[in-house]
Amino acid sequence: MKRGLLFFFFFIPVLVFCQKLNTDSLRNVIKTTRNDSAKVQALIGLANEYKNNNADTAIILCKQAEGLSLKIGYINGIANSQHLAGWCNYFKGDYPEALELFFKALALWEKRSKNADSTLLKMIAEKKSELFNNTGSVYFEMGQIEKALSYYTKGLESAESFNIKEQMVTSIGNIGIFYDQIGDYRKAMAFYKRALKLNEELGRKKGIGNNLGNIGGMYYSQKQFNIAIDYYMKAMKIFEEIDYKYGVAVNLTNIGSVYTDLNQWQKAKEFYVRSLEISKEIKNMQEIRDLNMYISDVCEHLGEDKEALKYYKNYTAAKDTILNVANAKKSVELEMQYVFDKKEAATQLDQEKRDGIALAEKKKQTVIFYSVCGVLLLVIGFAVFVYRSFLQKRKDNILIQKQKLEVEEKQKEILDSINYAKRIQKAQMPSDTYIAKNTGRLKDKG
Repeated sequence: MKRGLLFFFFFIPVLVFCQKLNTDSLRNVIKTTRNDSAKVQALIGLANEYKNNNADTAIILCKQAEGLSLKIGYINGIANSQHLAGWCNYFKGDYPEALELFFKALALWEKRSKNADSTLLKMIAEKKSELFNNTGSVYFEMGQIEKALSYYTKGLESAESFNIKEQMVTSIGNIGIFYDQIGDYRKAMAFYKRALKLNEELGRKKGIGNNLGNIGGMYYSQKQFNIAIDYYMKAMKIFEEIDYKYGVAVNLTNIGSVYTDLNQWQKAKEFYVRSLEISKEIKNMQEIRDLNMYISDVCEHLGEDKEALKYYKNYTAAKDTILNVANAKKSVELEMQYVFDKKEAATQLDQEKRDGIALAEKKKQTVIFYSVCGVLLLVIGFAVFVYRSFLQKRKDNILIQKQKLEVEEKQKEILDSINYAKRIQKAQMPSDTYIAKNTGRLKDKG
């Protein structure tokens, strides 16, 4: 019946003045400030004050902060509201709602990380580490411890990327719980001590209390009951100092479990009853359910049959309350799934229409593309043809010109030869005057 105390850590990066204000002052800021982002931070700060002692009120404040953040487009406010509301739903035992809110917040921080500078990336790494750890703790409570370990490891890696010790210690402690759960006490102790040392360096009392309580739980598992009680007492004292009622209740339950195993029924009942009173005060239904069963069992051993029956009836009522919440949640989920499926079908049909239009347009563009390519090829082919024709024509013109020159050259040569022959002929033959003169002379002689 050991109750482990998971390292569920939530840090609110509100304005400096909000960090120093008490509950009344935060309410005053909410009423008077005209700055919407400051109002969001004040609402989250006030919800953080209520988260351990009045989860329902904290959830209402978170919803108000989320609504205002959506209105003004304040992503950090939306993510922080969802994160804290997720923690409160975990506290109430509504694990599906807690997981849904954690995943929404994670998606927002992922979106926010795009094109972020180093300062913003460090803050986002811290927020993601918180969410990974808290998601792991929900899976741990649901019995999916291997899945829990994967998220704790993611949380550690995210924190180590910027050496964020506050988050590193959270992941280290949770990994220790995993090894404690599977019975690897050597590894569990190594992680617990590493986490305790870091918490002491950072001065985080709540973390120190968690470590001490979990070390006590490990000794309890090994049946070293006196050492276990010593660690539980140390953890409870620290939680009482910081008014962490949830931590006080868990360690009271654990001490009661030790006395149960030692068959010291009266002492066990005393611690269980004290834990039940605090659990009722903070409306922790899981603890209320379990403690009524524990007390009923103890009363049977004490021979207090009426008391045993009373507490068993209380256990049944608490169990039914949790079951009704779960069933209501399931019916809402089914209805939401139905609406989602209808919307998804409509979206798919619309997408198919868009895809058809896009495909037709793509085909059209393909036809145009190939047509243009065909025309270009024709133009290029025609240009090549014209150019080749031009080259051939120029070549033919050169050849014709050359032949013409050759013919003219030959003609000149022939003419030159004829003229030369004429000159020779003239040179050898007497002139007409000479013939006429000599002919006349001959006639006179005759």
